[in-house]
Amino acid sequence: MQLAFENQTEEVIGICARLEELSPGLGTTRINESEAIIRAQSMVIELMAGEVAEQVLHPDCPSLGAKHVFTEAHAIARVAVSAGSSPAAAALLSYAEAEAKALIENNLDLVHGLVEA
Repeated sequence: MQLAFENQTEEVIGICARLEELSPGLGTTRINESEAIIRAQSMVIELMAGEVAEQVLHPDCPSLGAKHVFTEAHAIARVAVSAGSSPAAAALLSYAEAEAKALIENNLDLVHGLVEA
């Protein structure tokens, strides 16, 4: 199973690297790419939400760890900010983690309902 995740992660990283090359440079308009950028940001939030949910729902337990998820989130964040490995990608990851935490904490009743279903 781990090998399957690694293969998929390598594919995601490859796709993101190609997308980075197509992204407009810093200081240029990104209006035409705005939908793709928002989708990428949403994907980063979704990827970060698993680890955040573990922390919120089971704060006393260690993380199950999902290195491939963080690798994919970082690759997608680099595409979203069109800045490669700049601090902007790290900032987006921090934002995504905070956003995921807020979404989960503000909807704990729904989360618990899904768990119990």
